[in-house]
Amino acid sequence: MKDLQQILLDDDIVSSINNNMNDLLTLIPELKNMMGFEHRHPHHHLDVWNHTLLALSLSKKDFDIRLSLLLHDIGKPFSYQEEEDVRHFKHHAEESEKMARTILERLGYPEKYIDEICFLIGSHDTPIDDDLVNYHYDLSVKLYEVQRCDALAHNPEKLDKRIAYLHETKGKLRARNNISIPLEDYKDYLVNFYRYESDNSLSRRIKRRKMLSLKYDDFFLQKIIDDTYAFVKDIFNSKAIDVGYCTFLLNEESTQYISLGLIDDGSADSIFIDNQGRMISTYLLKRIFGDTLCMEVHQEEVAFNTKNKVNNNYCYSLYMSGFPKNMRELKEILFGRTRVLKKHSMI
Repeated sequence: MKDLQQILLDDDIVSSINNNMNDLLTLIPELKNMMGFEHRHPHHHLDVWNHTLLALSLSKKDFDIRLSLLLHDIGKPFSYQEEEDVRHFKHHAEESEKMARTILERLGYPEKYIDEICFLIGSHDTPIDDDLVNYHYDLSVKLYEVQRCDALAHNPEKLDKRIAYLHETKGKLRARNNISIPLEDYKDYLVNFYRYESDNSLSRRIKRRKMLSLKYDDFFLQKIIDDTYAFVKDIFNSKAIDVGYCTFLLNEESTQYISLGLIDDGSADSIFIDNQGRMISTYLLKRIFGDTLCMEVHQEEVAFNTKNKVNNNYCYSLYMSGFPKNMRELKEILFGRTRVLKKHSMI
């Protein structure tokens, strides 16, 4: 008997499912309910099972994505509303997620893995928002692939809205990927950074690698990457694109600046903290905008009244200049051409 992974990771996924149907239904008998169940909806031209097979045929060879696609509509036969011979499936994603959780628990998958697959299933009909792209990029890429395969398995005559959504979302993901840096690459930069040739030795790099794991955990470093990405989007939406400089307020209540360094090799990266609490990497900004980028902290005295008494305080801002002249072209390269799309929900 073949297991689920052997069936779903075949090069010809549809033939693999058809040739191993008995094994598949032994593992997931709930799939029978999808077979022959008609959508009766103008946005679909196939029944639920054949829609699922078509979506799977469009997928890349990735078990997480294929498992999510296999189960993404499993709740449809139990969550439809009939209206004038047309079926609507308003809550089918939630029902499919619920059924998928029961199935995956029965099959013995770890809880954390089940949570991820169920998120993909439960969100397959929900537009991917900026927060997911910014802070859970890898998951948003998987969700996009599930949504892409699902969308293209709909009625070809009703795809305009879905194609527009896929184009818009792919632009978000491309922008995030163009600007960002993998966590391991950022860690390698911190480890390999040195000021003096005597520090450029294997033994010194080994020591810095050990020190890195002790001083900065992955969550902290990933937050720097994610926060800097979000900050870059703000720069492109500021006047810097027209006048070549911009100013952002820094954190007023606590630390405004962090120096990231390992052992005594000096600062590998300077981290500014803005008034939203975001940690902004100087190194990552210069990777994007070039070494001519200049960053200065400005201090300004501010007067404010408390109980009929005038007090003075200071506010701090990050003044940035030295941006490249081709900011508009750079924005288009990183984010794609700006497109105006109305807010929508996926049908």
